Amino acid sequence: MTKLPRSVTDSVRLISSMHMEAIQTPTTLDMPRRLFHPVTGVVSLTSLFEDMAQMLSASPDITIAYIHMPNSELVEDRYGWEAHEAFIRMATNYLQGISSQLRKDRDDCLLMHAFADDYVLLMPRRHEDDSTLEAILTDGVMRHLAAMDKDLASVSKVYVGLESLRAFSRVHNERLVYRGILEAASRAMDVGQRELMAQARILDKVLLERNFLMYFQPIVHAKDASIFGYEALVRCQADELRSPLVLFDIAERSGRTRPLNRALRDITLDSMPDLPQSEYLFINLHVDDFTDPKLLSPPKVMLMNSERIILEVTERAAIRDFATFKKHLHVMRDHGFLIAIDDLGSGYSALNTLAEIEPDFIKFDMALIRGIDSNPVRQNLVRNMRAFADDLGIQVVAEGVETRPEYQTVRDLGCHLIQGYYFARPGPPFVRDLDASAE
Repeated sequence: MTKLPRSVTDSVRLISSMHMEAIQTPTTLDMPRRLFHPVTGVVSLTSLFEDMAQMLSASPDITIAYIHMPNSELVEDRYGWEAHEAFIRMATNYLQGISSQLRKDRDDCLLMHAFADDYVLLMPRRHEDDSTLEAILTDGVMRHLAAMDKDLASVSKVYVGLESLRAFSRVHNERLVYRGILEAASRAMDVGQRELMAQARILDKVLLERNFLMYFQPIVHAKDASIFGYEALVRCQADELRSPLVLFDIAERSGRTRPLNRALRDITLDSMPDLPQSEYLFINLHVDDFTDPKLLSPPKVMLMNSERIILEVTERAAIRDFATFKKHLHVMRDHGFLIAIDDLGSGYSALNTLAEIEPDFIKFDMALIRGIDSNPVRQNLVRNMRAFADDLGIQVVAEGVETRPEYQTVRDLGCHLIQGYYFARPGPPFVRDLDASAE
């Protein structure tokens, strides 16, 4: 076993290197410099300009289909990079099949990666077929995703924009195709924007009616499975926003994060009188909430219970102004609130900020915990991160524990607290009967 260094700086350096070893994977961040996508192997946009020009020379009328998948980030945020790579592989697999079929039907077809996780199909135009192409691509990708993984499909959106081009002697073919791709992309994103605004109007109605339920999932002591506290989790009653992932994604993309989080805090605090006096309440916060005057000057019920309220800050959200964030964090600490970093292990910067923030709790992301009983690399990572937390006096929560082997593993690795379906699913306030014991 690796001997832990003494200094916090050395600890961060050691664990950061282990963290990257455990999760290292090709990314799309350097796509402009690549000829091929590092995960799917599909050629990139810039490497096919010559082929595009040749197609336009051979077929003066062409159709461009831009496939926009804006929720791929959401998939990575919720399920981790492995699920994100599976997501784009599944989409690519279907589109490669469609591309092959179109190549047979139209004599030519090019599939390429465009920007982020979007795709472009370029093909000779067929007037009678183009009218159904958008529905074929949209429905086909979604059906393929659903057949492979219903959870991924439930949080996925696919928008298709079409543009037709005709060769024009006064304009270079490459430039003409590039303009067409931009126009098709704009159309695909316009569809997504209109849908976003429709969903935002639903969210406005839900906020006005406070049409939310708060569920609470127990967090237990690892050694004896006694209840330590609960995490508050939202259940929106509008069908279109029932998934918390979709709810928060719509709120963030439509600029409604603050009113949503204010409403959820108020509803959560309504249950505070029923929480047993010896137990704690974990409340999720967005990084931007720390600039909200209504949080920095909390309501009376929140102040009266500050020593039993743990404010969770997700590691996934980037802290843009760290100095201001720390200043406001100290304001909340001065009120008596405890601080937790949520989803540790899902992002890449937390180990550098952990020593700066020095939270009272850190929660290991479920993507790190899932299947840990059979993964020595993750075990070693959790063991060393837990030791690092011990050096700073931080308690560790293992999230997403679903099986007894996972529970026994994280307990033996020294995690202090456990949360997951193995002990209890979220429920109305407050679940007392657990589904498992420490024995």
